[in-house]
Amino acid sequence: MYECKIAEKLAALRISNGVTQEDVAQSLSVSNKTISKWENGCTQIKA
Repeated sequence: MYECKIAEKLAALRISNGVTQEDVAQSLSVSNKTISKWENGCTQIKA
């Protein structure tokens, strides 16, 4: 359940700042599919 809250927060922050998944992906050198999986809670984010 904790991951789900993180996923929701990531998406909300991105959207509120007017940034696309592609923008975030390029900044982090990952694919936009990876960002989508993070935001949907399909992949765990390791700190």
